[in-house]
Amino acid sequence: MKITAPSATPFPVPSFDGSDNDASLERFLDFLRTLVSQYLSDNAPRIPRSNRDAWITVINGLTDHLLTTFPTPGIVSWGALQEKVTSVFTTLDVVKRVFERVDGIYHDTAEMVKKVFARLLNLCLVLDLWVDIEIRLEEGLADPKILRKKGFEVLVTLLRGLGGNVLTTAGIVEASWRTLRVILNECLEVCHDLVSKTLHLSYPFTLTLFAVPRISDMKQEDLFETVQFTSFMYVFFVDVGCRQA
Repeated sequence: MKITAPSATPFPVPSFDGSDNDASLERFLDFLRTLVSQYLSDNAPRIPRSNRDAWITVINGLTDHLLTTFPTPGIVSWGALQEKVTSVFTTLDVVKRVFERVDGIYHDTAEMVKKVFARLLNLCLVLDLWVDIEIRLEEGLADPKILRKKGFEVLVTLLRGLGGNVLTTAGIVEASWRTLRVILNECLEVCHDLVSKTLHLSYPFTLTLFAVPRISDMKQEDLFETVQFTSFMYVFFVDVGCRQA
């Protein structure tokens, strides 16, 4: 994994492509926690628009590498996912704070926002599956409900920011609610497709946002790659067959 940033980045961004000595999970988490403590804490000043591009790079890197997939039950045990849970929880905290504290983060970033929305929605969907099964939470194991709550909080923050943000640039009002409308309309279209095709669906299936067709048969590789992102297509692996009984 490699996250880079423009030369104007006000902080050093490490590379995690396997070529550096610092390419460990703990060092990476320390990097994220440092971002929060130095730049994104509740007491830190808001980040000006002039530094926005650096934070967009961080969001894209985190979204593409840490929010892309989360294993579903049956593939791996919850106990084996604790490092993944920790990295995702820390990532969610950074993403939430960036959207709350970086000026101009919603301006001209519609595709990034749609990508983050889709990844968060998929994460919540998969965590719903984990919440629904019985897990023996031994000492040291995180509760999937806590991670699910965190993911939903970030999703709500993102959508509220879109609905309430209005940026004026060079006398032109650019309202991010238009992106919110696109997202909500897409969700309505997905619901319409699901309702109209319920009797003809074969479970499990793949659900794709912002692309046509939205519903397609599941591919074998989807069992292990729950989300795919290609040319602004957001693909979800939907397995609800176990709930049909």
